[in-house]
Amino acid sequence: MNLSEAKDIPKRKIRIIVDTNLFISFAITKNFSFINYLLVEDNLDLIVCDELTAEIKEVLSRSKFRNQISISELTILYHLIDEAAVNIKLKSEVIICRDAKDNFLLALARDSNADFLLTGDRDLLSLHKFENTFILKISEFKQLVKNLSTL
Repeated sequence: MNLSEAKDIPKRKIRIIVDTNLFISFAITKNFSFINYLLVEDNLDLIVCDELTAEIKEVLSRSKFRNQISISELTILYHLIDEAAVNIKLKSEVIICRDAKDNFLLALARDSNADFLLTGDRDLLSLHKFENTFILKISEFKQLVKNLSTL
């Protein structure tokens, strides 16, 4: 995504979906600063759906993560998501991804009119854009925000 494309984003709150793989990374590293940033920044909305929150909880409940994140840290993460994120009920059905488990994220992008889907998933990243939603790595999004703030 380049700056000229970013300038086409409507002058409203920027709607951002964060894929499960990034939530898992934040939880394991105990670095919730980016999630906090998304939740407290006045011009941003963190978008979730029941399917996304269920997937996050299911993955983080796996035994391999039990020694990496405490129950209290999970409680804080879940509370942040439940209280501050915008929860959208999925209505669309999308069948595009090679990995069918990722299609709900594209349905969420469509139904929420999201501006960005942040992910580390190669299948999703290979799409680059779905309808009006740019699909970026978190590092690309951070660089974009940095570049836009200097304009």
